[in-house]
Amino acid sequence: MAWFHAIRERLGGMFRGGARDRALAEEIRHHLELETARQIERGHPPERARALARARFGNPEWVSEDTRDERGIPLARGIGNDLRWAIRSLRKQPGFTALALFTLALGIGVTTAAFAVLDTVLLRPLPYAESGRLVVIRERAVDRSVMFPSYPNFADWRERTRSFDGVASWQTFPRSQTVSVGTERLRVVSLGVSRRFFEVLGVRPFLGRTFTDLENALGGPPVVMVSHAFWATQMAGRTPLGSIDLGATSAEVVGVLPPGFEFLGKTELFLPHERGPGTVRNAHNYIVIARLAPNTPLQTAQTEMTVLSQSLLAVHGSATQAVDADVQPLREYLVGSYRTLLAVVFGAAALVLLIACTNLVSAQLARGLTRGRDVAIRTALGAPRFRLVRQLAVESTVLTGGGTILGIALALAVVRTVRLFGSALVPRLGELAVDFRTLAFAALVAVITMGFVGFYPALRLAGGNIIDTLRGVRGPGLVVRTVVWRMLVGFQVAIAVVLVVGSALLIRTLGNIMSADTGLNVRGVATANYIPRDLQPQEFERIRTELAAIPGVTGAALANRLPFAWSSYSAPVRRPGDPGDRDWPALAGFRVVSPEYFGVLEQPILKGRGFTPDDRAVSQPVAIITPGIAEQLWPGEDPIGKQISSNYMFDRWLTVVGVAAEASHWSMARGGQNEIFAPLAQAPQEARFQLTALLRTRGEPRALLPAVRARFRQAAPDLPVQLGILEDVIERSAADRRFAMLALTLFGSVALLLAGVGIYGVMSYTVAVRSQEIGVRMALGATPWAVQAQILRRALFMAAGGVAAGTLAGLFATRYLQSILYGVTRLDPAVFAASGGILLLTALLGAYLPARRSSRIDPLTTIRAD
Repeated sequence: MAWFHAIRERLGGMFRGGARDRALAEEIRHHLELETARQIERGHPPERARALARARFGNPEWVSEDTRDERGIPLARGIGNDLRWAIRSLRKQPGFTALALFTLALGIGVTTAAFAVLDTVLLRPLPYAESGRLVVIRERAVDRSVMFPSYPNFADWRERTRSFDGVASWQTFPRSQTVSVGTERLRVVSLGVSRRFFEVLGVRPFLGRTFTDLENALGGPPVVMVSHAFWATQMAGRTPLGSIDLGATSAEVVGVLPPGFEFLGKTELFLPHERGPGTVRNAHNYIVIARLAPNTPLQTAQTEMTVLSQSLLAVHGSATQAVDADVQPLREYLVGSYRTLLAVVFGAAALVLLIACTNLVSAQLARGLTRGRDVAIRTALGAPRFRLVRQLAVESTVLTGGGTILGIALALAVVRTVRLFGSALVPRLGELAVDFRTLAFAALVAVITMGFVGFYPALRLAGGNIIDTLRGVRGPGLVVRTVVWRMLVGFQVAIAVVLVVGSALLIRTLGNIMSADTGLNVRGVATANYIPRDLQPQEFERIRTELAAIPGVTGAALANRLPFAWSSYSAPVRRPGDPGDRDWPALAGFRVVSPEYFGVLEQPILKGRGFTPDDRAVSQPVAIITPGIAEQLWPGEDPIGKQISSNYMFDRWLTVVGVAAEASHWSMARGGQNEIFAPLAQAPQEARFQLTALLRTRGEPRALLPAVRARFRQAAPDLPVQLGILEDVIERSAADRRFAMLALTLFGSVALLLAGVGIYGVMSYTVAVRSQEIGVRMALGATPWAVQAQILRRALFMAAGGVAAGTLAGLFATRYLQSILYGVTRLDPAVFAASGGILLLTALLGAYLPARRSSRIDPLTTIRAD
């Protein structure tokens, strides 16, 4: 057990060092006193006796050192000493230390926060049991485009597939509806789901149960499941669960979903949707979700679905409009469209970290000029190179550790901010948090940063020429270091150019979206969204008239769908005599509006007429179409008086009475959209889920919202209403671009700041090391302005090289932004020119103070000092 005792002694020697040193000193003193006493007994005088005792015992300091080596771990003690030296050294230079910590905190903080976003949205499994087995199944048309399935096709899939443990579906979009809990009427978001929907997701109710097959069949009893938040707040956590009123129907609450469960946002009610299933195979109203059977590859399921789709096509012909199926992982379906966006954001954050590391390497090399003499003296006195490198590396480790702690704190703040304000911009951001995975990533980034920032400058500093350094000679090492500085600064500037170009392109994109000519005047329009109590046209008109009478409102209209709200999708349009098995020549959206709609949104009627109060339920069904439909259905003919129908119209034929100017009704990115408009009075059932009053105002619409709310309460006191501004809907349609713009603008600003700081640091140290040369030049007649101009020229030269390199890199990097740009090309010359100019101006600002300081050097003092 001698080895165990030795290990214990060495480990113990690392602790209680002060007590052990005092005991050792006392023991050495005791031994010296005993030996001195022996020498005195032999007849030596006291002074001679003490000298002989020390000679026989040995140097007490050496003995102490050898004893410490025996009882401890020399490497650990050496690193501890290096750590104390590093802390003292950094405290002596508070300016450099603060700058380094600030730079590292920015780089590590933004990169860690960007990874947290990327991990939450794209990498982390969905919050469902074995979520990797969940897939979404959709149909493919003849042109290979993807469509939502029809109910009959979904039913066949559910019965005839073997690659899945379960197949279920949900309605295409969540819907708003008004419910009553006791005496309180509430507006909630509901979603229709099929039988076994929650079983396929792997979700168990918190209370109660899920829907039975009988409840999800035609004629089944009215039932509902509620979210945990709805149960806890609106139902006051009551048990038994009881019932709630869904309009005119009382539905039993059969289950409460677990806390934190979300599907397609904060859905509050889940209803059975198979009570009145569609029977038409080209009505694409459902989304199918399935759970892969254990050990079943995705490709196997895709092959089976392809064979089944071809079998259905052979039996039902083109009535299915589906020639194949598309099987896609659920996570890819929900967030796959954000992959490029988040990759761009994370890449930009990584570039910021790279700038921060480059900045610190440059600062460390420049700082080494003032420390070179100290390192050379220690080397001349016998300090091994490894010892010096280790000491300098420990100093860099201290800096990186402090920067990492501050960076994690910054990342926490950024994550809280993004979760608070960004959850409406990108899916799953409500789950955003700094967890163990994020902290592990931050630790990995810290290790890489420490190696990059610490070891290269340490090796450069410890490997210089001792004689040249002690003599103050500017040898080839300084020339090499100067070249490295310029390359590092140019590298920072190049990365900053890429980030500034990206942010500028997205800023212009968002500006173009907000200022684009949509064919509708959405500015100055307030909205009041509600679910009608009943579907009587006279009730619609009564509320519209009340809102139109508000002072400051110049016009009021009603529509079942807001522009740009993605609450509609295209359906085939057919003419009388078109066969049912043909490819439709036109696709169009459908919305019902009041006669005032086109005037309030200032959408011109190009041909024919608009709607009038005479277009009632008992009159001839009419429609207004956009020019694209007329050109596709009746090229070169007058469409007025023609008849059309669509899946939306329940086999009714509408007579075209007008052609409205083309407008973008879905989203800014889509541009013009074919649209069919029908009078609200002739299709009141289309307003059963939502009706919106659009109010044209004289001034700022937000100022009128309190008056709108008050008047609505008077007109319909028992109907919940949601107020808004139509212009905000456009902003929400560009949410992904706004998120990317904010991120890249933040990172571009940080890159500019770091590039300016890097140029300032390098030029400051350059002035410091060349103070003798500058003093001689000024003594020989150089003017302060000439000295300043030379420093500024050097800074501009470094920045210009970086701008050129960054411009070339930007030509390739902006390819990843192409899919999210709008109204601007990725190679826009104005953006590149402005970005380069901003970086050159930043270089001048960063070099101004060092240049000014150089012009104030006293030549006589500098020469005498040397």
